[in-house]
Amino acid sequence: MEHTIVAPADGVVEILNVEPGQQVELGTVLAQLAAEATTEGEPA
Repeated sequence: MEHTIVAPADGVVEILNVEPGQQVELGTVLAQLAAEATTEGEPA
């Protein structure tokens, strides 16, 4: 079974908190993102 995962902002996966195929509870944080660095005035 596959599910689409969405993030609240653009970024790069920094830490995966779960393994592929692992069953998790509703609300589990699957990954932590490192925010993409932007230069002032440039869109992200």
